[in-house]
Amino acid sequence: MITLLTYTTTDAAGARVETTHNITVSSLAESKGASITYPLDTAKVVYGNSDVENGNFKPAIKQAFADKLTEVNRNNNTLPTINGRSVTFAPGTTNDKTKVVVATFPDGSTLDISHERVAKPEAPIVTPKGAYAASLDSTERSISGTGISGATVKITLQDSKEVSTTVGTDGNWKYELKAGEVLTQNKLAGNTSGYNATPVRVKQVFNNVESDATSKDVLIGFHTLENGVAAGRDIKFTLPKDVGLAYVQMNNYGEEITVKRVNGTWQLDGRFADKLNLAIDNQSNPSITKFHISVKDPKTESNIPFRLQAGDNKLRLRMHNADTSGNSVGGSSQITVGEGSKKADWIFANVTNTNPTITVNAPNTRNYTADGSLTMAGLKGLVTVADTEDDANKTVGRTANENLSVTIRKGSQNVTLSGNDYLKKR
Repeated sequence: MITLLTYTTTDAAGARVETTHNITVSSLAESKGASITYPLDTAKVVYGNSDVENGNFKPAIKQAFADKLTEVNRNNNTLPTINGRSVTFAPGTTNDKTKVVVATFPDGSTLDISHERVAKPEAPIVTPKGAYAASLDSTERSISGTGISGATVKITLQDSKEVSTTVGTDGNWKYELKAGEVLTQNKLAGNTSGYNATPVRVKQVFNNVESDATSKDVLIGFHTLENGVAAGRDIKFTLPKDVGLAYVQMNNYGEEITVKRVNGTWQLDGRFADKLNLAIDNQSNPSITKFHISVKDPKTESNIPFRLQAGDNKLRLRMHNADTSGNSVGGSSQITVGEGSKKADWIFANVTNTNPTITVNAPNTRNYTADGSLTMAGLKGLVTVADTEDDANKTVGRTANENLSVTIRKGSQNVTLSGNDYLKKR
């Protein structure tokens, strides 16, 4: 505001003169407000969800903002002091985020201070839901955690793509990975079959102020192995997509099948490889590869390369470090997983078998006529053979029904039927 000053004087002879001068008087807040010291980013007050209610700062945290400004300006000699009065800082009295602290100068003028000058939201918490307590699992399909209700969570994936979600009213947030978005382990640099050196970084933005980042490592997820059936040869298992080499062993672990990814293509290796098929089954998780090993020619006995022994822990699977050609790397290629650097050792599966059953079709019928129908095929037709694995089409080789034999004995005499021969009375 412009102030008009009028100066008047009279000399000894009685001559009177008058002059005017316009001046502008600024408040101390206007002239010295820029002298306020604000905390460095690393020293700002950090607030969390418990400090906010209905999107507004609670009184206690605003008092902390004011206390911080008092602290950093305690020895600020550029701020004015008049008659022993200096600049004071007090919590703002409104919910306006640009007026969280009021600075009062010795002349009574005030300056409103916005929250970004003194505070920032805390880094969001990431709560892994996979195999690990403190790290993300490379087979996970979501990233979740807690933050400030209403805040925007920004997630920088390992390919530098930034995605976002919003913290709910309960303080929880979750981001579901989309098509083409995957997590890759970042701890085993030698495992070039699946490696990305960059961790996942997560920030939250509240009232246009960004928090520091929470950094989360990604560790290799775990493999799975399905139980097999002794009558079959199918072996089904899964590997995390960042694994390029694994071994399956069976029959007292003396027989082995190698599965490896060679320049992006999965192949079988080992002495059985030419007699086996390797299929990649469809499934919903793109971070997992699902394998199905089967016999190429399941009906020709000489082309069935191995049998599975029934019993507990008769199958086992282990994954290994590998290069992009599927070759094992490192002094010990066994993969290390987990926060405790535990080796991903063998996992086991059982091999089951259900005994076949033979049921007489007409158990109360014992009298038959020698009318030519009681050939060997006819005698076999008097019973029904059932087998759980056969009926589920899991059998490799001959079925229980195909292996059915009939021994015919009259008194002490064995009877042999061949061709069209049929059973007669004598």
